[in-house]
Amino acid sequence: MSLCGYTNDPTEVAQQGYDALMAGEDHVFASSMKTKVQGELGKFMPESAKAKMHEKQAEPKSKQG
Repeated sequence: MSLCGYTNDPTEVAQQGYDALMAGEDHVFASSMKTKVQGELGKFMPESAKAKMHEKQAEPKSKQG
């Protein structure tokens, strides 16, 4: 679950991944605009910053906000 309580729709993510595969793309940031922005920004962020973001997103729901 994401920080805002929103989870990407698995069906939509799977379809986007399949479409990218069939188009010959080597990667895709599927579903929400937030996911796409995070994926693109991750190319320029240090590993330590990405690790902190992941740590927050991976916390159990009861620990978040």
